Amino acid sequence: MKDERLDEIIGSLPRVRVSDDFTARVLARIDEHPARRHGFPWMAAAAIALCVLIAGIASQHFVEKKQREEQLQAARVEQAEIERELREVKRLSARTSPVVYLGSTMDADYLVDLRQLHATDPPVEPVSLAPPNMY
Repeated sequence: MKDERLDEIIGSLPRVRVSDDFTARVLARIDEHPARRHGFPWMAAAAIALCVLIAGIASQHFVEKKQREEQLQAARVEQAEIERELREVKRLSARTSPVVYLGSTMDADYLVDLRQLHATDPPVEPVSLAPPNMY
């Protein structure tokens, strides 16, 4: 149906006259029945907050898991480096004699060949373990 035909049909309808207080009566009836408040907006907000909370907890879990994996990988790399350095120290110590440098003066350097030491009575204690009156 064309707009002109619809306009004709509407125009042919008898005019209805409303009372002068029609608008006031409608507004009064509206005031009698306050708008109902549904729980939907509150429930939607609670559901969104719950989703955000769950997403935050899950995100934190994955971040912590990633950090633990990175720390574990770093520890493995460090362990491999320490093992390599230990092998190198053992290799070097096998080629050298067990000599300890004790210090020097203007005239001499003091070294101890650990292979020449014999058990003593009483046993020798490191200075750090000896009582203060011993040194």
